[in-house]
Amino acid sequence: NNPSPYEYFGASVAIKDNLIIVGACDIIMQMGYGGKAYVFRRDGSNWNQEAMFAPSNPPKEQMFANSVSISGDNALVSSSDQVCYLYHYSKGTWEHDATLVPSTGASGVKAVCIEGETILAGNHIYRFNGKMWEEQITLQGSDNPSSFGTSVAMSGNKAIVGAETGTESIGSSYIFDISEPACPADIRSEEHTSELQSRRNRVSRLLLEKQN
Repeated sequence: NNPSPYEYFGASVAIKDNLIIVGACDIIMQMGYGGKAYVFRRDGSNWNQEAMFAPSNPPKEQMFANSVSISGDNALVSSSDQVCYLYHYSKGTWEHDATLVPSTGASGVKAVCIEGETILAGNHIYRFNGKMWEEQITLQGSDNPSSFGTSVAMSGNKAIVGAETGTESIGSSYIFDISEPACPADIRSEEHTSELQSRRNRVSRLLLEKQN
């Protein structure tokens, strides 16, 4: 309701069962809104807005809601100020439940995903211990730390973390078994990266042959 100029509603989205969360992260940050996230619940054939999340006193550069996720009664919203915000639904109301700050704050939080009692925020794994959310694991990749965690997803005990940059910005992705304490990366896109590099080399050769 009442969209604002430059709000960029739909910059991030997630859906789970009858719930949708939509981020409006004020991408160009000209109006100083800091971003918002909206929750919609399906009622028959209609989707009705149920809640709107916004940080209190947001800095202009915060980009709140640049990534969103939802699972059960929990909604997760990331921001560019290196934290993510958890909201919980109880007794008909959504309330701010926790602010999660990564132990390696300099790496920040890029993409987020929540599934059940597990959160993947950038390259940080949090789990609910029955009382509070605790950071348990920091996943590691060999790519530039500033891009590791640009995109994330989870399914069961598997997590995938993307890094859009790296050698010649080819990028790579890692799959982790997060049921193991050390969370080893059991697949990395080295073969895919090599294939892309080979393709790039072939294209370069063809261009050179054409020029000659």
